[in-house]
Amino acid sequence: MRFVIPVLLVVLAGSVAAQPPPGPDAHAAAMARSLFHEGVELADAHQWSEAADRFRRAQAMRPSPIIAFNLSVAVLEAGIEHESLVEAVEMLEWVRRHAETPEAMAADATARLELNRPRLASVRLSIEGSLDGVTLSIDDRPVPHGAVGAWIPVNPSEHTVVAMRGEERFSAAVPLLEEGTEYEVALTIPAFVPEVVEPEVVVDPAEDARRALEAQRRHNLLMADQRQQEQTSRRQRRRRRAIGITVALLVAGAAATTAVVLTRDDPHPNGTLQTVDWR
Repeated sequence: MRFVIPVLLVVLAGSVAAQPPPGPDAHAAAMARSLFHEGVELADAHQWSEAADRFRRAQAMRPSPIIAFNLSVAVLEAGIEHESLVEAVEMLEWVRRHAETPEAMAADATARLELNRPRLASVRLSIEGSLDGVTLSIDDRPVPHGAVGAWIPVNPSEHTVVAMRGEERFSAAVPLLEEGTEYEVALTIPAFVPEVVEPEVVVDPAEDARRALEAQRRHNLLMADQRQQEQTSRRQRRRRRAIGITVALLVAGAAATTAVVLTRDDPHPNGTLQTVDWR
């Protein structure tokens, strides 16, 4: 694989030197140039992952076909295609189409695209349910609704498809994909059930105090009624007890009288009456 970073450094330096006098973006341009130089040094030392990091940060600050090309080369040389193959292919495509890309670099980018684009895996989303208010993503990479049903290039690795609707999360796992493979994901989004929010009740302080007094009054009346019922119950129990005692005494007295009458001596032991002749 042909590597062109040392040559591109000179091209970048020349393009920066030809820029207009420093303006509001001068600081960002200087930082991007510094990061690019660090990336070249790391690439010369074959520290490809670190070089890709510097080129990626430089490209974010000052997009340039030269930086993007070297970023794609560093990613591919680092062997981190399972993480960044999509990024490398997108950078190469951007370089190939950019109007400021040197002809030789555009040809090199085209050749690298022909080698690496077929290595991408692809995922096609099938959504059942409404997408209203739903955001889609694959591994935190936003997926527009228009991409549903189309093949989406992804890195040859495992993935997670996520649909978010407010705080609701619906997801589907994509198994480990080999290079050049395709996988279809079906995701069901249930119908939205709106949360029922009870209206806030605003209570006037005076009304609240009146209700509290009314509740206390009812409580006092209830307690008084309970005390009255207890007193009435006690009086009835005392009355029944007194009546019971009186009846018991009367019964006992009657029994005693009967016993006296039955045990008195008969005045006529022979069973005949004594008469007196008054003549």
